[in-house]
Amino acid sequence: MAAPIYATDLAAVIDENTGNTANFTLITDGGGGQNAITVADTDDFIEGTSCASRNPFSSSTRGIYYNGGATVASGDAFFVWTKADVAQAIAAKSSGGIQIIIGDNATTKSRWYVDGNDTYQIGGWKCYPIDPTVTASTGSHTATSIVGCMWNVPSTGPSKGQPFKLDAIRHGRSLIITDGDLANGYATFSGAATFDNSTTRQWGLLRYGSGVYTFQGLLQLGSTGGNSVDFRDSNKACFVAETDFVGSTFNGIEVQNAASRVDFTGISINALGTVSKGYFEAVDNADINFDSCAFRDMDTFIFQSNSTIIDTTFARCNQVTLGGATMSGCIFNASTATTALLAGASVTTISNIQFISSGTGHGLEITGGTNHTLSGITFSGYAGTNGSTGNEALFVNIGSGTVNITADSALSYRTAGATVNLTVGQKTLTVSNVVSGSDVVIKSAGTLTKLQDDQDIAGTSSSYSYTYSAGTFVDVAVYREGYIPYYVNGFELGPNGGTIQVSQSIDRNYVP
Repeated sequence: MAAPIYATDLAAVIDENTGNTANFTLITDGGGGQNAITVADTDDFIEGTSCASRNPFSSSTRGIYYNGGATVASGDAFFVWTKADVAQAIAAKSSGGIQIIIGDNATTKSRWYVDGNDTYQIGGWKCYPIDPTVTASTGSHTATSIVGCMWNVPSTGPSKGQPFKLDAIRHGRSLIITDGDLANGYATFSGAATFDNSTTRQWGLLRYGSGVYTFQGLLQLGSTGGNSVDFRDSNKACFVAETDFVGSTFNGIEVQNAASRVDFTGISINALGTVSKGYFEAVDNADINFDSCAFRDMDTFIFQSNSTIIDTTFARCNQVTLGGATMSGCIFNASTATTALLAGASVTTISNIQFISSGTGHGLEITGGTNHTLSGITFSGYAGTNGSTGNEALFVNIGSGTVNITADSALSYRTAGATVNLTVGQKTLTVSNVVSGSDVVIKSAGTLTKLQDDQDIAGTSSSYSYTYSAGTFVDVAVYREGYIPYYVNGFELGPNGGTIQVSQSIDRNYVP
């Protein structure tokens, strides 16, 4: 491959390269006073060298639109850059302090309330994606011939300057990242954000500020019909933008092209909104590696067999589909899905997984196979008995036959009809490096209750089998004539077994 390539499917309605600035038009829905527009304001802009701006006003709702819209593909949106210099003067978001408008003309249009004095506190240029098929806050339209912005100033507003501005307008959805390698540099979040945020582009898809990255739309890593990508990044904090007026699958990350490689190490991604929380999908079976990542409040995740997910947390996320991926050391906390992890017909690639219930939903779902061993998998907060409440730890979604489950500890399950045989697996505590001929005694901690008394062992180790139960402790004693007794008290029996290394000392006071 070569140096990373950052591209987009966004098509310009108006930007510095399209010209036609005369097509900017003022709009007033109420109030009196003068209207003045500057179609090439060079004092303040987000892209290129100018923007369209208008004079101040009070007790009115006025705006600017561009007469020259476009047809937006299904699932895409208009991306509209706008700015209000006097955020305290506009109305609250619920009253349409800042409104994106799309419609047939100045009269027949829809308005989407995107910001206000209660949400636009930092101010500055902002890019709002609007899917014109999503229900508007008010108004209606049949065409997308005009696109722009209106500002609601309910009382006294600014008195000078050109405080209300409109810049680039585009339609589409995707930031497409391909190529990258060791010699030329891997593709990264920082590389993509730097490219996006150039004054010659300003796509508004991935931005960096205050130490975090925020994206909206689709981050497409690799191209199924084009180049693959080598994307490797670490220790980055990311947010999925709050996008109120788009479809539920508008925001997402897709890995395309089976030759692609994507490494996330120490990456955290949090969703800011609830309409489109951001999904992740391995569209093609690429080499995907997550290590020590954290995803919070996001939508679904779909992996395939070439994915490896290690020590990663999914908190308040929708369903994760394993797809044959290798998964170890992960935590599923308060999943919002009916089942947190859909494992399919096999659980051989998952181990040491912790499921924490939100109070509803299953932890793990199996849809096929007859024999399954759950290795190091724990459940907390789920139903204590088997049934069909929807909060059982395990859902055996198999309609008939017999399914044998071996687990480290007791768990509740639900079945779709199959007979389930649950065996709580036995773990082994090994006492090693023992002098041959010794006695190894294991008691319940702090008691005289013997759990095992292995006399005069022939080898150098003794094994104790137990059924794991959290918080179980034992006392271990090793005796042999001529040696000082060796004690280990209060040893916790672990979920994966354990080993105690003995170091016996000769008793120099011993008389045979």
